[in-house]
Amino acid sequence: MRRKFCFTQQQLINRADALTNTCKRDIELLIKKGFTDNYLVKLSELTDSFKSFSTDSSNLQDISKMNLSCKELKKEIIRQIRVIQWQLENKGMEGSEYFKLLKKLKVHNVSEEIFLREIRKVQGYSVKLCSLGISASTTSVLSQQIIDYKIQLDNYHQVSNLRKTSSEQRIALANELTLLMSQICRIGKLLFKGVDDEKYKDYVLYPESIKTDAK
Repeated sequence: MRRKFCFTQQQLINRADALTNTCKRDIELLIKKGFTDNYLVKLSELTDSFKSFSTDSSNLQDISKMNLSCKELKKEIIRQIRVIQWQLENKGMEGSEYFKLLKKLKVHNVSEEIFLREIRKVQGYSVKLCSLGISASTTSVLSQQIIDYKIQLDNYHQVSNLRKTSSEQRIALANELTLLMSQICRIGKLLFKGVDDEKYKDYVLYPESIKTDAK
């Protein structure tokens, strides 16, 4: 969704709060120019709703941490597979079917879907690997890592999708809030233009400080 405002999230909150206080200060004069209590009620409702959204930067930090956790667990899974390979090699089983299957696993530079499909193959080898002398504890560790990886990956995608949805909702609400503020500011500027320069500035939607910060 396209942004129709030039504020950061916190700047928009601050500007909405400031405009609310300004309107309360000038309410009697504004009413003479067509302003109604509905403007203030709506401004307050939209501002409160917008405040309820977590910042996108915090969402991105959470997603980044989850992504890093998935990558670290992926490394551990690959390491555990190599441990099993090494144990088979130590037992002189380089020519065995399962040693060759482990060697052929596609676990580097592949998509998450392919990686998950490949490592799940190893779960299916567990019983056979144990019969070849690989300890049950070794295969159990790998099996649990694979389960944990799937859970972490699902959580990562869920949070990423929620962030996308939240961003769309936040932008839509910010657009609506900015439009309302623009309408209120037009009334305020009409009221104070050529009458009171300081109060006129209070109804300029984008003060110079915000224009500078937004660059």
